[in-house]
Amino acid sequence: MNRPLCALLILLLALIASPAPAQVGAPAQVAAPPAISRTIKEDVNPNEERKQAIRDFVQAHVQNLLNSQDPKVQSEARSALIGQASFGGMPGADEPSAAYLDLYASNVNDALKQMPADADIRTQLNAAIVAAMVAEKANNSQLRDAALAALKSENDAIALWGLKAARAVLPWALRVNDPALLEAIVPAVQAHADGATAGPIASAAYDTLSLNYVSNPRPGVDPKMLPQVIPHLQQLLEFRLDQYLNGMPPQPSAESQATTFLTFGAVWNAHNPEQQMKSIQLLTDLVTVASQLAAKGTPEQRSQLAPVIARSAAAIAVVPAVAKVEQSRDLLAVIAKVSPSTPSTDFRGYGQTVRTAVAGVPEFAQLQPPPQPKPATQETSDSEIAGGAPGEEDEIDNPAGGAPEEPAETDGGAVGGAEDNAAGGMFEGASDEEAEEVPGNAGATEESAPGENAGEAVEQVPPAQ
Repeated sequence: MNRPLCALLILLLALIASPAPAQVGAPAQVAAPPAISRTIKEDVNPNEERKQAIRDFVQAHVQNLLNSQDPKVQSEARSALIGQASFGGMPGADEPSAAYLDLYASNVNDALKQMPADADIRTQLNAAIVAAMVAEKANNSQLRDAALAALKSENDAIALWGLKAARAVLPWALRVNDPALLEAIVPAVQAHADGATAGPIASAAYDTLSLNYVSNPRPGVDPKMLPQVIPHLQQLLEFRLDQYLNGMPPQPSAESQATTFLTFGAVWNAHNPEQQMKSIQLLTDLVTVASQLAAKGTPEQRSQLAPVIARSAAAIAVVPAVAKVEQSRDLLAVIAKVSPSTPSTDFRGYGQTVRTAVAGVPEFAQLQPPPQPKPATQETSDSEIAGGAPGEEDEIDNPAGGAPEEPAETDGGAVGGAEDNAAGGMFEGASDEEAEEVPGNAGATEESAPGENAGEAVEQVPPAQ
């Protein structure tokens, strides 16, 4: 685990563990059952008495979770609620019955609705962590409401946990034709597009929308869901492209998930013709704008942008219509070999090269000119300009339509810079198992520091003891 991430974990734990201002009417601590028996967890058709035992456990621990005056009680409640979504080391079957998990997750979801609207940030964050971690184990849609509430939070860290909860719940929600979570993902990224957590939030959104389909589809995923998620992932990439026009956005490596997903065989086949043209346009624009930024940027920026450019070109090359055109394949192969050590002057030509390659494919001959960089204003910061926002002198004629070339985007696998890793490559840098190894953390490893503004909140939190 890298040092910036470790530092953020300490700060996050400090916030979760630090005393909060007393809330008027905050629930008092109650005696809570220590665990739910294995017999109940294995029951495929629990009777009313066993259902009541589940309700009693959840209600008691959620009441203690919402007790913002005692961080220790909250921590214990959080751990208990997460732990009872599995056997927690008990010998026997690998996981509880589907009937138990359905009842348990439903009760957790209903109980979390009792959280006061004015609950402090630490309490809301604890609730979001519970929702995400239980949802990851439950494999059902029961925590949809809790996930949606966290996803819509104005707080960066809570929204990030909301995306993690949505990642687990989304396939099951789509199975029952519930689009609410799907429709809330891109707005969440747009609402948290700045600050330390902007990169991890974008990455988490791509992760959620891609359903982990390329490597190992998540539980509940069905190929019929692909046409539903494709437009939303395209919308997210389009939003991120717009950010590139002002300079390199946070964590450009996030785009690797989009390029890989959109051109993966089964996913590509799930596109309709209009969506295929849009995906090719977006990936071509990504190479174009990322190349412009790399040509103007620092070595550190090129180290993040080069993998984006290379992987995007490689992704375009595997599209069947492109793979059939030898000249296009050869041109894209040149770009796919780009690395951080590639001379900055070489990057200037890649936008023109990719557009020549794509426009040379009959199916994509209608490729449009790239998006134009936004003109600099007095409000444009020096860092944005230095980060690669191109000016008129940097535009390059492109043979696909004579339009000037755009600043480049970043692709996956990029080496995270200080800004990217400072937020915590949180979703990518820490596993749930690592999260649970942190005492009292209950999975908080993956998220960035909470607060009205992630950076500000951290500064207000006393150091962890």
